[in-house]
Amino acid sequence: MTIGQFLPSKSMCKLSTYRRLGKISDEKAQEYIKGLRKQILEETKESIYVESSNHLHGVVDLLEKVFPNSKIVFIIRDPRTWVRSAISSPVYLLYKQ
Repeated sequence: MTIGQFLPSKSMCKLSTYRRLGKISDEKAQEYIKGLRKQILEETKESIYVESSNHLHGVVDLLEKVFPNSKIVFIIRDPRTWVRSAISSPVYLLYKQ
């Protein structure tokens, strides 16, 4: 099993935003997703790949088309624990005073 929690990927975040705004077609978005994950999936020797990312918000419905054998688990997190986690994470240093 490979568990990957990628650092915020501007490219996947941008793709999700563009698709939600209608600036990119589903076909182009699918090609882009394949390109972003192709190397990772080819290099892994494991039979299971897990990715945790909030940057998939605008393309989650396409993942089944791009990866037909995939299973998607959607978790709704208590916002209070997310805020505590974000405040202590170096990724969100921008928000600290």
